[in-house]
Amino acid sequence: MRPPAAGILNRLGQPDVFGDDGLGFAVVYYVVFRFAIARFDLKTPGREREEEHEDVTKA
Repeated sequence: MRPPAAGILNRLGQPDVFGDDGLGFAVVYYVVFRFAIARFDLKTPGREREEEHEDVTKA
């Protein structure tokens, strides 16, 4: 009898699996994270609120 994971292991040996599944997961992650960042206003590097600082170099 074959173990239950044998089908998965056989499929992972096929070269097209990583391209198809990887591309699908990339699209899903992009859409989910982009939605979450925009919807919940999550702060990510480069999206911090800019604070106005007084210029202390002027005399």
